[in-house]
Amino acid sequence: CCDPDLGQGDDEVNRWEHIVRVSGNQYPDYTARHYLIKALSAASLIGIPSTYRPGRSVEHVKLLEGFQTVFLNVLHKLNIPLQSLQLTDSAAHHLLHASGWLRRILLPGQYPELGQHFGLHPDYQPRIILAGNLASPFADLLLREGCQIVATIQPVGMYNIEEVIHQIGMHNFDLALVSAGTAAKYICTSIGQMGKVALDAGQLFDVILNQYGHLNHKLYVIPVMTFM
Repeated sequence: CCDPDLGQGDDEVNRWEHIVRVSGNQYPDYTARHYLIKALSAASLIGIPSTYRPGRSVEHVKLLEGFQTVFLNVLHKLNIPLQSLQLTDSAAHHLLHASGWLRRILLPGQYPELGQHFGLHPDYQPRIILAGNLASPFADLLLREGCQIVATIQPVGMYNIEEVIHQIGMHNFDLALVSAGTAAKYICTSIGQMGKVALDAGQLFDVILNQYGHLNHKLYVIPVMTFM
């Protein structure tokens, strides 16, 4: 980002270092870079921060524009055509929950019209696996809501990413929710290559557990300052 108010080069890295730490990385982190490049090439859907979401401050918009510029430069360096990628809002996990679609996906039996539309058996319930440092308490919350949890995997980070993928592959499931910072990107694409569905849940585990304690999407407010 070339905005003097946000900093440049190493100054900018220092200023936004907390974002890197929250994602489970150090700087520089060449292992994370390696896995991110592999994930970028294999992901079926990639979230990019949107500057048009209501509530963004001017400084935040400038930061996101800087991110978008850097992202385009990275694609150019990696010889990955932008048009070859399927992009969405990086807050897709928040939007899924706030719109009620996450609940529909997890608990389709509560929405008969949904089952009829997709030809699901009335008793169908997806087998869900959770991966992340808060997988166990989030599993308890989902179990109270009536979800079917087949496994929880934790801890999860860049340091044990291959072991986590191996553990996930040992279970029979329909959907994986992964909340593990940068590591989630590669884990999700690896699950996709298993022929399974995976969603990078971002900070959903944290936000729902710490601020809500339930899956009532009608009360959910999308965090304005979300970057992921």
